[in-house]
Amino acid sequence: MQHDPFVPKPSDKPLTVAQHVTLRSDSRAAKRQEWEVKMAAQAEAEAVVRAREAQAQAARQAEELRAYRKSLEYKVWGGWLCEVG
Repeated sequence: MQHDPFVPKPSDKPLTVAQHVTLRSDSRAAKRQEWEVKMAAQAEAEAVVRAREAQAQAARQAEELRAYRKSLEYKVWGGWLCEVG
C-alpha cells in the first residue's frame, strides 16, 4: 500500500510584513545605562568625601602626635633641666 507524498496546499493568507518592533530589552538597556552613570557619579562623590575625611583625620593625628612629642621634650626651668610629663 503506497500513498502519494504529502504536498501542502498554497496558503490563502497574505504574507507577513515585518514591522518596526521596540523590544523591552532596548528600553531596559537605556535605563540601565542611565542608572550606571548615576551610580558612578555617586560613587565618585563618596570617594571624594572619604578622601577628605581621611585627609582631615591624618591632619588631626599629626597634630596630636606633634603635641604628644612636644610634651615629652625636656624643658629648662630656672637653669635646671627637668622632664615635663
